[in-house]
Amino acid sequence: MIIKNVVRWKINELNKILFQFIDCLSNSTTSMDKENNQLQLTILHITKKAFITMQEIIFLCKHGFADGALSLSRNVYEQLVLICFFRLHRNDINLKEIIEDYNLNSEYLRWKLRYAEYKNLKDSPGKKEALKKLEQEKNEVFNKAHNKPQKNDSNKISNYWWSREKGGMTGIINAIIGTFSDDPIDKNIIDAVKILRPYHDFASSILHANSLGNITRIGYSDGDNIINVMPTESGQSIPLYFSTMSMIGILGYVNEVFKLECTASIVELNHLAKYYLAQIEPL
Repeated sequence: MIIKNVVRWKINELNKILFQFIDCLSNSTTSMDKENNQLQLTILHITKKAFITMQEIIFLCKHGFADGALSLSRNVYEQLVLICFFRLHRNDINLKEIIEDYNLNSEYLRWKLRYAEYKNLKDSPGKKEALKKLEQEKNEVFNKAHNKPQKNDSNKISNYWWSREKGGMTGIINAIIGTFSDDPIDKNIIDAVKILRPYHDFASSILHANSLGNITRIGYSDGDNIINVMPTESGQSIPLYFSTMSMIGILGYVNEVFKLECTASIVELNHLAKYYLAQIEPL
């Protein structure tokens, strides 16, 4: 089945295109001044994460696990959302502050994990003091923020407080879709976020433990065999289309920011996306 999946879903072609682009990007960033190019560095981190996730998606599709691939495709889409957010704010006078808060958020997320770990421990002599110290550390992190984080309606601080948008990732997506721009590249990337959103919502629905997620098996139609856990050749089109289209938007902006000559790779990726779209079957 693996050989069939490689051929049917053009796995080798997809891999070749992605690595061609990464090689092109690597050659242009070897001498980059990371200290004075925070936007470019942020874009590189986003691209790296998206590329690695694409490799994981390809591995799962190659081996017949479309549901797992779709769950990971959601992350590639969210990287596209970040890319779109930074492009739409590229001319903001406070862009540098937004990027610094975005990077500062990694300190907050590390703190959040440590705090949850200590808070859930059984009571011990040093627990109260440790939590007090962690609260002080959180204040030190947020004292460095340009945009002071505010608690949301659930009395929590969003992981996306740095964006200045309410509602977390959903709020950022809504803001992007509601943005009007005369710039043709802006329009294309906004349209990509809008068109692919239903796939993101579907991936979110089947990722979590619920009736839909537990019933759904992409590419598997034998409803009589409830406990069939075997991989399948069918169904890989959904995660491959979703993730490939997201990558087109990401690589398009990377191509622009780093002034690359990698347009051919993006065009080839677009051809593959059209092929995957044509293969999608009703669920």
